[in-house]
Amino acid sequence: MSKKLCECMPSDWYEKLVKLESFNLEEFQNFFDVLQQDYQKETIYPSFNDIFKAFYHTSYKQIKVVIFGQDPYHDGSADGLAFSNSSTKKLSPSLRNLFKELEFEYHQKRIDGNLEDWAKQGVLLLNAVLTVKKGQPNSYKNSKWVNFIDAIVRICDQKEEPVVFVLFGNSAIKYEKLISDKNYILKFTHPSPLSAYRGFFNCNCFKKINHALRISNQKEIDFI
Repeated sequence: MSKKLCECMPSDWYEKLVKLESFNLEEFQNFFDVLQQDYQKETIYPSFNDIFKAFYHTSYKQIKVVIFGQDPYHDGSADGLAFSNSSTKKLSPSLRNLFKELEFEYHQKRIDGNLEDWAKQGVLLLNAVLTVKKGQPNSYKNSKWVNFIDAIVRICDQKEEPVVFVLFGNSAIKYEKLISDKNYILKFTHPSPLSAYRGFFNCNCFKKINHALRISNQKEIDFI
């Protein structure tokens, strides 16, 4: 028997979601039912219990920063947090480039690919879709995940305190239209090896995030 969305998401996020007029809960639940059937038939990442991991690690009240990823990793290393690699010692290419930039900015090296510590400080690590089939990138690209993520962006935008939205690449920059002027929007080239050398390196993304938090009187993130 399929689980209901309310059983899988933390209550603070779920309650905000169902109150949003633009979000059709019935349509999404139908998709979620089919998704659970997919999990029974195919190998899908992350594990079912980790689909909403980002929301359990970053409560609505706690959120200060939203960092967008794209697809979860389709090689088995996806752990439910965008860019995070907690299940393998080998960093993904995009995360490796993020860490190169982090070292450039703060002159300290980070090797731990598990980004739960960022999430627990108020960084919502949000992929554009939350599931992917093994070896099939973008396999849920045009699914109801699109409506779900749009709704999450709108919910974050409504927060009373300013939120820093970090948009890496064109797939994330499309969310700019959903974000109001009271929040901070930081746009950068995606850290993927396909694009990182076209403007990502030396972009000072981490320092710019903390600068935005500082001028809005919020505690900075310890990214190291």
